[in-house]
Amino acid sequence: MELPPLTRELQELTVLKEYVCSNVSLASLIEWKVFEPLIPYPHKTDPQYKPGKKICKECGSEHPTPPEKDIKADMKLYRIEENRLQLLFQELLFFYYNIDINHPKAQLLYSKAWDHCHSSGLQEVVCWFNDLKDLIT
Repeated sequence: MELPPLTRELQELTVLKEYVCSNVSLASLIEWKVFEPLIPYPHKTDPQYKPGKKICKECGSEHPTPPEKDIKADMKLYRIEENRLQLLFQELLFFYYNIDINHPKAQLLYSKAWDHCHSSGLQEVVCWFNDLKDLIT
């Protein structure tokens, strides 16, 4: 019997958490770019998002054609994947440091670490999280 998708995802997450804690450091996962989307970021300058021009056989003039791909749809897919990976990172971070994600101050702790330095990379978030975790444990 096949498991429902959500149950399967939860099982995969549990297996991943156990594997991380016993075999791999968060630093290695970050280095291996596990938390980076595989979907390429859609750039406006990419030719596939620009409308084209087609010469009409009947009148000989140029007519605009729609772009090959919709940048809004691709951006939405990219953001969904990015958010999913960020939630996975957050879940693994709490699990790695053995902090209950339902702790009343857990989200505040993560937000402080994330807001302070996520632009410098996830490794910096881990460092700040490690420094601040003692405030709630």
